[in-house]
Amino acid sequence: MINAAIALLALLIVPDAKGVRNVLPNLKNTAEAEFLTADQVRTLIVGKSFSHRPPGARGNVSMTFKANGRVNFTNPRGMRGNGSWELRPSGVLCLLNVGGAGTKTFCTYLTRKGNRVYHYHPKTQERLDSNPWIIKR
Repeated sequence: MINAAIALLALLIVPDAKGVRNVLPNLKNTAEAEFLTADQVRTLIVGKSFSHRPPGARGNVSMTFKANGRVNFTNPRGMRGNGSWELRPSGVLCLLNVGGAGTKTFCTYLTRKGNRVYHYHPKTQERLDSNPWIIKR
């Protein structure tokens, strides 16, 4: 659910070359969100490391994306693991078998603001209630 603070922030709009649009990256309304293309996502993630604090976690997860479609991660307790990633032509990034036992898939559109990468649901295109990835290197 959208809390009162986010609902109030949704009222902030600014004019730009395309007219009036929402410019805050963490709002639920993403009608004007500019998602990264597949090429932009590939350039952003391959060979890079990210830090992410999953909701409810007591520490950060570190992730490093490899060109061969693998992703290595270290959880807040120092346990290491790996999974894979794939990129759809639409720019949707999918992580497979990352973060736990069994088959888990997480797919998302991405946007970037500075060193923060935000996640959006691939069907509804609404921003997900998760902390952004922070680009480490």
